[in-house]
Amino acid sequence: MARKGNMPVPPKWAGQDKRFGETIKNNLDVLCGYTGDPLDRALTARDLLDSGIVKLAAGSSTFSGGSSGLAPTTTATTYATPPAPTSLSASGAFQNILLTWNLEIYTGHAYTEVFRYTSDSVADATLAGQVSGFNGIFSDAVGGGQTYFYWVRAVNQNGVAGPFNSSTGTQGQTQTDVAVLLDILEDQITSSELASSLSTPIATIPTLDGRIDGLDAYTGYTTTYSGANLLTRVGNTEATANTAASTATAASSAAATAQASANSAAASASSLSSTVSTLQSSVSSRNTSVDSSLSSLNTSVSNLQSSVSDLTSGTSSVYVQTSAPTGTIATNSRWYD
Repeated sequence: MARKGNMPVPPKWAGQDKRFGETIKNNLDVLCGYTGDPLDRALTARDLLDSGIVKLAAGSSTFSGGSSGLAPTTTATTYATPPAPTSLSASGAFQNILLTWNLEIYTGHAYTEVFRYTSDSVADATLAGQVSGFNGIFSDAVGGGQTYFYWVRAVNQNGVAGPFNSSTGTQGQTQTDVAVLLDILEDQITSSELASSLSTPIATIPTLDGRIDGLDAYTGYTTTYSGANLLTRVGNTEATANTAASTATAASSAAATAQASANSAAASASSLSSTVSTLQSSVSSRNTSVDSSLSSLNTSVSNLQSSVSDLTSGTSSVYVQTSAPTGTIATNSRWYD
């Protein structure tokens, strides 16, 4: 009966020992396929042999335990003449040209030959190297500033060479080495080559000297100057400018505050003027009313005086007392209680 898992951790284990044992057991259960996703199960050499993916290496009846003891099971085609390589490319660097290509896997392959020539002529090409197996890569150390055309072909274990990848060569070119360029240019530029191109710039030197002298005079430059350097002086000037800017900002802020105060005072003055105007209008109205009342009062007094005059007209004596007068009373006398 198949087991469903590895042996459990001994119950007497505790602490770190127990956690370590459980971790090992869980990992083994997954690798053995007892738990987890079946895709995570480990494959053994026997699994590969039983599935037909690999076979024992040629001449071996038992598995040696190393990768050399197994060989892939292929369905490679057997050709009397090896197939032609394809997709040949050449990439040049400073000293080397790197070649890559593709080659169909076939039975009995031995190696691939690499040919090259300085022009596109396969008939004149010579062998540059061999690459074993199906490894389609080759580095050709040709040095800097070289150009070659390349062809490749496969050779089987019987020594039969297949066709070249193409009758047209694949060009590869290395860059000119910087050291070589410097060696070529060394001592090649003489005064005669420089004269024509540098004569105009050289002619401006006296003019530049005069301008430099004028600049020295303008700035007060002396060879014995011991003060602060230009950067320090510029820095001091910049600091002074920053201080002036801060002062100007503060003054601007004070001016804005003063302007706001002036605007407020103007508003208050305008309001006061309006109040005075209203008060003057009210006083004028009251004066008119008082004048009217005085006129009416004067009219009433005049009327009263007229009435009193009418009452006293022809009266010889007037008695004003609480009781009627006694004794001899003059004719046309009046008595007021």
